[in-house]
Amino acid sequence: MAQTKGKKSTSTKTKTQTKAKKTPEKDNTPPPAPPAPPIRREAGAFVFLFLAVFTAVGMFNTDGAFIAYFTGLVKGLLGWGFWLVAPAFLFAAVILGFHKGRPVAARVCCALLLPLLFAAMANLAFYELPAGKFDLKTAANDLFIRGKALECGGAVGGLLAFALEKLFSVYGAFPLLLALFALCLITACNSSISDIIKKLRE
Repeated sequence: MAQTKGKKSTSTKTKTQTKAKKTPEKDNTPPPAPPAPPIRREAGAFVFLFLAVFTAVGMFNTDGAFIAYFTGLVKGLLGWGFWLVAPAFLFAAVILGFHKGRPVAARVCCALLLPLLFAAMANLAFYELPAGKFDLKTAANDLFIRGKALECGGAVGGLLAFALEKLFSVYGAFPLLLALFALCLITACNSSISDIIKKLRE
């Protein structure tokens, strides 16, 4: 009997030790602090804000070396689209500055595409490349020079308009650019076509 009791007590001790081993120790270390929110979007907002200011100043005054170079480059590339560059930069700054954690990459891209699409539409409507054999380098150089003088849609806008005209003709290219312009504007405003239809029905 004594031996049986001894075996029972031994087995009880073994079970207790096993349970003690299985019970995990409580970790009293505090949880790691959450990472600081990134400031990339806010930094981008400040960059676009300053670019908008420089572009707006360049519309009336080109005394500064950087402003003269930057506005000349934008005019050469976009021509008549230059008039929408400052609002587009300001729009992008507002989108990035007030994102509230939401994805805004598509909205910013659409806002920045507005001057290019406008330049291409204006080039289709009011400018024609000189007749004769087309040479890309000569055409781009001519469009850049005339774009700096605000006489066409610039090198990028003019070449885009020329390519679309060759593909779809003027009557197909202009409505396409107009539709893309409207779509980019709607997307940049964080809206949709269905939302606009609902508002019109109300």
